[in-house]
Amino acid sequence: MAIVVIGIIFALVIYLTVGFGRSPHNAAQATTESANSSNLTTSQPNSSSPNPNSQPSPPSKYGLNASNSSYTASPYNCLSNSTEVLIYNGNFSMGTYYGWNVSGSGFGSAPLNLSEANSANVYYKNEWFGYYGTYAATSYHQLTRTSPGSISTGFVVINPYLNFQIYSPKSSRLYVEVDYAGKPAIVTYYNTLNGTGTNVTDSFAYASMNLTSLMCKSVELHIVSNATGATSSMQGTFMAIGNFYQGTYAYQTPGIVVNSTIYPIH
Repeated sequence: MAIVVIGIIFALVIYLTVGFGRSPHNAAQATTESANSSNLTTSQPNSSSPNPNSQPSPPSKYGLNASNSSYTASPYNCLSNSTEVLIYNGNFSMGTYYGWNVSGSGFGSAPLNLSEANSANVYYKNEWFGYYGTYAATSYHQLTRTSPGSISTGFVVINPYLNFQIYSPKSSRLYVEVDYAGKPAIVTYYNTLNGTGTNVTDSFAYASMNLTSLMCKSVELHIVSNATGATSSMQGTFMAIGNFYQGTYAYQTPGIVVNSTIYPIH
């Protein structure tokens, strides 16, 4: 009987020693796998390949600084709970100006497919780049005469900033305007060739207009090109623009604003 008991105890000792001897290794392996899984799950998408239909944050490669300013909702009951509110067809992903009013022929009958334009060499000096999406509104017309025109759309201001992407040289004929009650409220001229940061020249830049004076009001956005003449003689006087959305924060490439006028609201 004593021999049997001793044998049982001996077997139990071996089992416990072997079993618990593996457990730390298995536990460590499980922790590592869990950590790896967590890293894969929580890793952020590459900002250089965003969804064309979304409104991306500025990639660091453009040397942009997002504004640290915040906005308090207390004075306004219309403020959106979303930090990004898209302007209807604001990235022209429909391939048309649906939802926009077109005046004149300055911006053509439809937005430009930038990928197709690059493939067909339809650009001024360099290929279109730096734009998140496929379609942009532009007053550039290769081999044809540039004519005045504008596109416009209306919206209610429910976030303090209007953010978008733009290419525009310095020109008194090219500007972005926000109207209230049929009158100009904000008029801004840009020179994106003057932007600071890597790869900004000849690229789309980020722009932002402060709409705080127009909170809760119905406004109209006008994109204006009054340039006229042969493209070759216009020295690149054209605008390309898109990706409009209302944001809680301002995103703007430094140095691109030439002049911005804010008119009193009555």
